[in-house]
Amino acid sequence: MEPRFQPSQPLLVTAFSRLAEGQLDRIFERYVHLPVLSFSIGYAF
Repeated sequence: MEPRFQPSQPLLVTAFSRLAEGQLDRIFERYVHLPVLSFSIGYAF
């Protein structure tokens, strides 16, 4: 993540952005599961 503004304290904002990005990555990797679409064909005797 990168801010869309010119921060007054760039080092602080950069550190916070990196932490927030890491936290969001962990949340998405752990809890977000994309749906899986499957197709099957069967027959009966």
